[in-house]
Amino acid sequence: MWQGVLTAALERHLDEVPWWRERLAAHAGAAVRLEIEPLPPLGLRIDANGRLLPDAAVAPAVTIRLRLEEVLRRRLLAEGAAVRTHVEGEAAIAELLAKAFSEPAPTLEHWFAERFGPILGLRLHALMRAGLAALRNAGEAISGNLIETLKEEEGLLPSRAEYERLQADAAALTRELDALRRRIARLASGTAAHK
Repeated sequence: MWQGVLTAALERHLDEVPWWRERLAAHAGAAVRLEIEPLPPLGLRIDANGRLLPDAAVAPAVTIRLRLEEVLRRRLLAEGAAVRTHVEGEAAIAELLAKAFSEPAPTLEHWFAERFGPILGLRLHALMRAGLAALRNAGEAISGNLIETLKEEEGLLPSRAEYERLQADAAALTRELDALRRRIARLASGTAAHK
């Protein structure tokens, strides 16, 4: 399933700059192996129209290595950090694909503006970025507060040894209470027999 999603995302990325398709079409039939850590590798083949089609059977002419977190950070949060791309294999295709993946494509902001209009689209994009930033900040704040609380309240939380000792003491008290109940029952039955 993820292979289809990833292939569609690559196709959309390549559609954003038309000349990439034309230059890829010159290498029709060549195989490309895409390794986006931590996902399993994806085998692709360039067709006559410059499209990338799933095909794991052919030995790759080019291998591309990326990190998923960097791609998502750059695409969703529009952060300026470059995506580290390692491309190896046939020089002409490797150079073309390295350029296609390293050059900035039109931003997500541009996509929102095209789909929803310049005013609403830009506001939706700003709202989405603010929401993602708020979620990230909230996660960092919660984890920071939890760590701080646990450090300050360290003495209030019982250790594993203290917990096991408390369980052993409770079990011993339960046994002694049972023995006391049996003794009281015997005394009560002896007193009843003397009457």
